[in-house]
Amino acid sequence: MAKPVVSAKAGRHLALSRYLENNPLLTDEELAGRLGVSVQTVRLDRGELSIPELRERLKQLVAAARQAAPDPVPSYPLPESGAGYAPVHTVITPAMVTGQGLNCSDYLFVLANRLALNLVNAGISTTRAAKGSFKRPLKAGEKTMTRAVVTEQKGFKYVVRVTSLVRDEVVFEGKFLVFALTQGGAVVS
Repeated sequence: MAKPVVSAKAGRHLALSRYLENNPLLTDEELAGRLGVSVQTVRLDRGELSIPELRERLKQLVAAARQAAPDPVPSYPLPESGAGYAPVHTVITPAMVTGQGLNCSDYLFVLANRLALNLVNAGISTTRAAKGSFKRPLKAGEKTMTRAVVTEQKGFKYVVRVTSLVRDEVVFEGKFLVFALTQGGAVVS
């Protein structure tokens, strides 16, 4: 039985599709090296196959990952703007602990960072620097109360102190330098 004739271009298109199926983060340069063709040929082939450039593929991967895994730290309702203080109560769940039954510190840090960003109450804000200290690991079932207070503000720069407690015991303390990039939709300069 005779094999169907496959053109070099069709074979290259198939190989290109398979490479990107296995690793969507390959650059055009890496693909050109694997396929033995020029970068321009890879770009033309991608265009013919309607395969987006690396930046777009990366955005698609991030969007798919966000849909597949819900945010471990949801947005929290905060007091009205200008209150300067925001408490959040959290229960450490089994998903937040390691195999040894101790809390993964990243959940508490992300909560503290998110709280600091939300407290600044800017349209868009970013954490410029952070320093935190974990006093002890947490266990599943423990209830934390995390609060944030703006301790200093100079223009668009805010210093936010965040403390997490279990009952009256401090389990995390952090200091966050937050920059407000927009206020009420206007870019801060």
